[in-house]
Amino acid sequence: MKITAPGPVRMGLVSIIAAGLIGAISNLLVNTLPAYLTIVAHARGFIESEVGFCGTAEVGGIALGTVLSAMLPSVVARLNWRRTVGIGIAVLITGNLLSVYITDLYPFLAMRLVAGVGAGIALAVVYATFAEGDAARSMSMANVAQMAVGALAIPSYTAITQTHGVNGLFFALAGLGVLGLFAGWSLPAMSAREADAEAHAQHASEKISMAGWLAIASVFLFFIGCGCVYAYLGFMGIAWGSAESSVDQAMSMMMLASMTAAILVAVMGSRFGFVKPLAIGFAIISIVLVLFLLGKPQASFSVGIALFGFSMSFIMPFHFEAVTKVDDSSSAAMLVSAATLCGYAVGPTIAGFLVTPDFGLVNSAGLSFIALSLVTLIHATRMHKIDTQRLGMGAIPAVSM
Repeated sequence: MKITAPGPVRMGLVSIIAAGLIGAISNLLVNTLPAYLTIVAHARGFIESEVGFCGTAEVGGIALGTVLSAMLPSVVARLNWRRTVGIGIAVLITGNLLSVYITDLYPFLAMRLVAGVGAGIALAVVYATFAEGDAARSMSMANVAQMAVGALAIPSYTAITQTHGVNGLFFALAGLGVLGLFAGWSLPAMSAREADAEAHAQHASEKISMAGWLAIASVFLFFIGCGCVYAYLGFMGIAWGSAESSVDQAMSMMMLASMTAAILVAVMGSRFGFVKPLAIGFAIISIVLVLFLLGKPQASFSVGIALFGFSMSFIMPFHFEAVTKVDDSSSAAMLVSAATLCGYAVGPTIAGFLVTPDFGLVNSAGLSFIALSLVTLIHATRMHKIDTQRLGMGAIPAVSM
């Protein structure tokens, strides 16, 4: 079946900026979840356990929307990327507007799930857009933008809700969605593979290879490990003897280190490939977790979690690039977002069953999942190399121990 789309593929700075803006809008509530949930809880009168359901609805909705886009490539192809983003953002706007008029818990959760699905549909196309160019650089630029927007949004939440209440916040979120609608028309209409297939009256297969699934699984495993540790970093600092104020300062340092890593990757781009940067990143994060296991470093806690945040932010864009090199389908790129969010959701849940006074089991679980992620990625790249050699194509370098 021939794929049709209005206009040629355009991948330039404007497209990358537009994709970054849409990603920042779609991921805004996830990146500012603690502040957002606190405001919603006070405004709607939800108790702590109900607030947790709100967070699950937001994150779960985005993951579900991303999976839907990745699993229905023929639908996305018929609509084209721009229209798909438009539909996703329209659903997001509708969910935010209707949230103004809903105060009961379960209808509110359903509406937040709907808004999340819309955000996830748009976010899936954003990831596919990043895969069209320098994947690592594009992803890191988007990470910097999301951190910056999140840092500006948190004080804005307070100002808006003090003046207009929580309903004013949902109206503001809907307004940001309108901005995303306009940005969507600066995205490519389709991937380069689809455009090439159309030019030759062929169909571009979006079926994910086995190596691609393994690479996506490695992302999922990595963020399970990171989520295990990240959720309890503050508790670890206090348990190991740091004052609460010192822990807060250390968390701020970690955010700064994360942004520094994202800027560094944006400058580096893909000029060194993904193998060496991933080796460096995995080495740093593993050493930090081993030190957490052995030393319980009160004096160097700030340095330790800063390195943890730096390495996690450094690994993420190169991990994404690895997926796109192992499998060049848009569906694989789209599923990276879902794998990331699901890993972050599953990690803290697993860690909750492993909490001990010294958090040894939590850090052990985090290190184990991260190591398993690396092993899975190594196997994925080797499988890809074998497949491409069998087909007589140029293979990417396999990761080796």
